[in-house]
This record gives sequence, C-alpha cells and structure tokens, in this order.
Amino acid sequence: MARVLFVLRERSGYPGYPGYPGYLEGAGLKDQPASTGLYNSGRFISDWLGLNGVETKIVHVNDANDIHREIVAFAATHCVIEAIWVPPYKFDELHAECPYVWFMVRNHSEAPFLAIESMAYDWLLQYLSKISVAVCPNSPRMMDDLRFLASDLYPNWTTDVIELKVPLLPNCYPLNVASPYHPNNIKDTLDIGCFGALRPLKNHVTQALGAMRLADTLKRRLRFHINPDSGEGGIDNAIWTNLKALFAAFPQYTLVEHPWHSHTDFLDLLSQMDMVSQVSFSETFNFVAADAVNQGVSTLGSPEIAWLPSMAQAQPSSSADICAGLLRLWGMKTASPRYTPGRDGLTAYNKASAISWYGYIIKTDQNHGGLQPPHPPHPPHPPHP
Repeated sequence: MARVLFVLRERSGYPGYPGYPGYLEGAGLKDQPASTGLYNSGRFISDWLGLNGVETKIVHVNDANDIHREIVAFAATHCVIEAIWVPPYKFDELHAECPYVWFMVRNHSEAPFLAIESMAYDWLLQYLSKISVAVCPNSPRMMDDLRFLASDLYPNWTTDVIELKVPLLPNCYPLNVASPYHPNNIKDTLDIGCFGALRPLKNHVTQALGAMRLADTLKRRLRFHINPDSGEGGIDNAIWTNLKALFAAFPQYTLVEHPWHSHTDFLDLLSQMDMVSQVSFSETFNFVAADAVNQGVSTLGSPEIAWLPSMAQAQPSSSADICAGLLRLWGMKTASPRYTPGRDGLTAYNKASAISWYGYIIKTDQNHGGLQPPHPPHPPHPPHP
C-alpha cells in the first residue's frame, strides 16, 4: 500500500516557522505554517489522498540531508519534494539508501518564472537522469515543455517512460459545499485584495492602477490590500517602493499592508474584500484566486488562470482592461450576489486533478509498476564531486 510523504524545506525568516514573528503558537496550531502556496498545495493534496485511503504525511526539513530520516520514520513508498531545492546528486544517495522509494519533484512554475531561477533547468534536466525520480509539473504547458526536453535528451525512452518521468500532477483545492453569500458592499470605500509575493510577473503595479481606475469610475475611495513581507517568494523592493509612492500621491487611495497569515486567518481576510485581483503574467494555478472564489468573493485573473471563465479574466498589460474586468464583475455581483464566477471551473479542475494523482500513485506503487526506466548510460551532467 502506498505511503506518500510530502517534503518542504524550512527557510530562515520564512513566515510560519519558529523564530518568525508570525509563527503560530496557539493551541493546536504550532505545526501549522502561515499561508503559502507551496504549503497549501502539498497539504491539500495530502489531505485529499488521505481521505481516499492513501497514507500521507507532510513534513518540513532543514535541508536535503534530513529527507532520508523522514522517509524511514514514515516508511514512505513515495516522496514528494515540493519545488526545486534538492541538489541532483542527493537523489543518487537517497536511491542507494531507499531503492524502493519513488521521488516526485513538483514544479509549480511556468517557463517565465523558472527563467529567473538560475539553477532551474540545469537541475530539472539532471533530475530526469536519476533512476527513481520524476519531474512533476502542475500545468499542461510545462508538462509539454518538459516532455519535449526529455524525449530530445533520451530518444530511446518510450511514451510510457516519458509519461512516468514527467507526469502532469495538478493542484487540488477543497471547495466549500456552497459559495458563501457575499453581496456588494454599499460603503463608500472599495476593498480590493491583490495578495501574493511582490514579484514582477505578479503584476501588482498595473493591477493597482486598474483598481484606482475602478474606484474613480464608481466615485468611491479605495483600499488596495497587499502582502509586503517576504512570503515564500521574496520581495521586489522596486515594486514595493513604487506602490508606496503611487498611493502616497493620492489621498483617496490607500495602500494596506498585511503580513502572511495562517490559511484560516487569510480566508477571513479575503471574506472582507469586495473583490480580489490576480491579473498576473504567469500562473500554473493561483491559490489566492482559489481561496477568494471559495469565499464567494468576485475574483479577476488573467488568461493564465485557466480555470477562471473568460468573463473573470483581463489582460495583465492593460490597467484599462483590468478596470473593465473589475467593473464587469462588480455589475455581475450586484445582479446575482450568490454567483461566484470560477467556481464551476475550479470544481471541474479538481475532478481532473484527483484522477491524475490517484492514477499516478497506483501506477508507481509496487516497485513503480514495472515501468522504471533504465539509468541513462551517459548522464548529461558529471556526477557531484
């Protein structure tokens, strides 16, 4: 029977961990990190598999040297590494110590985000050469790119081997049974949330301009809510500086900064928003958008969030189009307060994700289903010294 271990790396100063001011010390919450995409992604899938009869556990480790200890303690058959942080040579050591464990490195980014991680493609290609390692994108486009690279690098691999080594393993999201009732507020100030790490591809400044345009159109004041702290993806000080300068110049518009929260507290914060804006340049899923839709809050994304309907999408390069999209959602919510665009799409996404995950775990259980590819005789990179 499969036993799936999800492994995340602890980071110094990372919200939700000991030593960080926001670390949760309350009863029953000591081991619950603050709300971050990587943690929520692993937790939601772990919980879903657990509800369907698969033994799972999610742990945090200081570095790759702690992975073996956690595998042994849990008697894992599968080890899911969340994100690209384990040096490739470590998998040679882990395979020698745990030859029947199947390792799954989850890639949460499309090509544009990977391009700013200097070691990303080097390590991904090295992972493909490891005998018991799969590279697992959570988006169809990244899967297509990685399967192309794998087939070009190892032309002798069959389709079955390619699919084994580069499976599509999307996120999943636990939706409420029904969308909460969230009518438009009649107050004179709009609260628009644009949460997430301050990175260039997240597009905060253009979304702020779109929100300002909306407030001006509706003749209301604006509170624009962001996360200014480091979160999981760091902070771009230029973005933060420009946001603060932009809002300082207009007294009718206010920039509101929130620290990273636990997931429960973050959902409470989202429920106080009139709308949420996630019109970014690159996404594979977007948990903030899913959280907001789950709370019944009208949410605007870009075409990158494929599970959102076109009515809830805008072009990220145009503040005018973002304003038009927000205005469109505002009108829809006024007419139908119980309707949340995106809920149906997210439900369908979850069903497809569940099928992918469960099928892959079954396929790779029992010594990887006999599909383990041979170790390439000439790895594309020299071994670690």
